[in-house]
Amino acid sequence: MEPILLGVLCGAVAAVAYTGANMCLRDVAHLDPVWVTSAKTIPTFVISLSLLIHKAWKGGTVFPSYRVLRWLVLAGLLGQFGGNLTFQKSLSIVGLALVVPLTMGTVIAGGAVLGRAWLNEPITRRLLLAMTALIVAIVVLSAGASQANATVAEDLAGHIGFGWAFFGVVLACGSGGAYAVLGVVIRKASAAGASLGATLFVVSTCGMTALFPLAWYRIGFDGMLATDASDLGSMAGAGVFNAVAFFALTKSLQLIPVVHVNLINASQIAMAAVAGVVWFSEPASPQLALGVVLTIAGLLVMDRRIGRRQKK
Repeated sequence: MEPILLGVLCGAVAAVAYTGANMCLRDVAHLDPVWVTSAKTIPTFVISLSLLIHKAWKGGTVFPSYRVLRWLVLAGLLGQFGGNLTFQKSLSIVGLALVVPLTMGTVIAGGAVLGRAWLNEPITRRLLLAMTALIVAIVVLSAGASQANATVAEDLAGHIGFGWAFFGVVLACGSGGAYAVLGVVIRKASAAGASLGATLFVVSTCGMTALFPLAWYRIGFDGMLATDASDLGSMAGAGVFNAVAFFALTKSLQLIPVVHVNLINASQIAMAAVAGVVWFSEPASPQLALGVVLTIAGLLVMDRRIGRRQKK
């Protein structure tokens, strides 16, 4: 398969798998966010460790240089705490339908700026127009945060109020910013020779070693063991979907520019909005509808000349 086509396909697979993971995460939004986030890293860790063992068995280079490894560790910690953990917490405040558009809009805008600054990737007029539409979508979606907070808080017995709604928006956007940094570092590490397995192993290990002790401190082993079987099933589902999505996303980042990966991956916004409204009975507000329309508009104006530009 052509590398460009494979990159686009992997981006689409990542969007679908992330939607599945996010639905599972929303299902356990009532649990401690640190415990859920730490458990989510296990499937990715196991699969990436298997890849590294296989590579070492065949005599290949397992890890990249110390310099690249250092950046992956720092970005991995940021992705786990600033990305995954804040994302999970924001789900319990403003819900799935709102969090995913806010997060992805920030990912796209931040990834474009960082890709330009660190990777010298171009920002075309079409991409600039797409980013503008998505930034406007963030503003529109934020206007409906209070209504979403009221519905989600009633469902999860959480806190209600403008302050909490604003806090949920800030967390979702902060999560997107952390994901944008992680995506750019992954692409830069790939260009420096870091393998898919090594990249995912480092990022997932950062989550396991940093978040599990924190989860133990917050709820203890008794709290972990007291988790309902249905909740454990949702956590396992989130981990498996996330592993598939993370592998596909990382492969896509190795093949096509960051901003294009992010724009393709943003198709999960519409899927999350539908899932939030239909599956979790979150409010179908005019702000949500307009935000989704603006997001789709941003995707439609995305520059499609990826391969042509890369071959020049």
